[in-house]
Amino acid sequence: TFQAIPYSDTVCFRPALQPKPQIAGTVPARVTSPQANDPYGHIDLEGRYKVNFLFDRDTWKPGEESLWLRLARPYAGDTHGLHLPLIPGTEVAIAFEQGDPDRPYIAHALHDSQHVDHVTLRNYKRNVLRTPA
Repeated sequence: TFQAIPYSDTVCFRPALQPKPQIAGTVPARVTSPQANDPYGHIDLEGRYKVNFLFDRDTWKPGEESLWLRLARPYAGDTHGLHLPLIPGTEVAIAFEQGDPDRPYIAHALHDSQHVDHVTLRNYKRNVLRTPA
């Protein structure tokens, strides 16, 4: 059966609110850059990156794959901090603040078959920090 809503000058119809979706865990992505052969991932004035989500099969212009995402760091402040620049193609894990899909950030970088770990079974007792610079 059909049921109409009476007209009102003062009250507007609003559908019932649906619970906001939540994302638990992380989602894989790769750092991108709009410039070919750029040694570092493109960042904006706030130090944010753009990424290409690995599940996204659409074709995007370079640099337009996502919105700007903040990078979580172990040390940050207004006059101090640590930022090791990410390289295009680096696999990263995207987390979501309080599970909110509208609040993504880069949680951490990952080694993969294209970018192997510098510490393996052969040198597992070493501490290694190697930068491209």
